[in-house]
Amino acid sequence: MKNKKYIAVLALILVFLVFLVVIFVFANRNTTNTTDSNLTNTNTSNSSQNQNSEELETTNIEVPVGTPGENLGVEMNSAGIYTNFESSQTIPLSGYKNVYFFAASWCPTCRVLDRDINNNLENIPSDVAIINVDFDKERELKQRYGVTFQHTLIQVDENGNELKKWAGSFNLEDLLGQMI
Repeated sequence: MKNKKYIAVLALILVFLVFLVVIFVFANRNTTNTTDSNLTNTNTSNSSQNQNSEELETTNIEVPVGTPGENLGVEMNSAGIYTNFESSQTIPLSGYKNVYFFAASWCPTCRVLDRDINNNLENIPSDVAIINVDFDKERELKQRYGVTFQHTLIQVDENGNELKKWAGSFNLEDLLGQMI
């Protein structure tokens, strides 16, 4: 009986170590190809991250339908859009397949996906908008879509209605493959 417990514990440790190796491989896969030009199409505004939690509790988030590029602070080009969610921006964007990426700065798998998207901005299809939502700060948006853990992705239609919810995409290719 004792041997079975030891084997079970060792199996769990082995599974955890394999998971860490997979994360490490994905995290380091494209780091040598990172250039400043890869990051120019990203909205790097951190103003929403500087709000305190008291302000967030009293903020009402409306999610009206917008037009491409409206209130985004990013340049429109032949590639799609990857931007940070701002409570003042108009989302979802009409004319785009919108995906909300609920990510946390402390989440290792979120950082892997974020890095891969930033390294492959030119590969985002022109009809796709990926909106990075701060998991720790955007409580109303999390509640609206029933998000309970970080690294959740939600594709919505032009009216903000959920089309599909999933978790665990580690790269842009997988994210795009999950979309309907």
